[in-house]
Amino acid sequence: MPYTYYISTLILTVIGLVFWTYPPKKINEFYGYRTTRSRKSQEAWAFAQRYSAKLMTIFGLAALIVAAAAHLFRNRLCINSDFLMLYDICITLLLPIIVAILPIILTELQLRKRFG
Repeated sequence: MPYTYYISTLILTVIGLVFWTYPPKKINEFYGYRTTRSRKSQEAWAFAQRYSAKLMTIFGLAALIVAAAAHLFRNRLCINSDFLMLYDICITLLLPIIVAILPIILTELQLRKRFG
């Protein structure tokens, strides 16, 4: 289970890099950062694509570092297996959820600040 720490954060990082490298040029229904605020104008759309992809990549890389530290720390824990299972679940599930939600929140705040 410890190696699953890396899988989800690596996927989020790769998605961020793909969106950063190949952002959608026009507002669409299939690809990119699609929220009500990001679709209000072409300018808001372009900003949201760049900003969210950058955040997802940065948070994904930071999460990979946290996952590596959590893996190393896990190997040093000398406690019962029930706690280790809880530890694994928390890192494997909570870390990717936090990393996926933070860019959305921060991007929406910036869109509201810049575009109303």
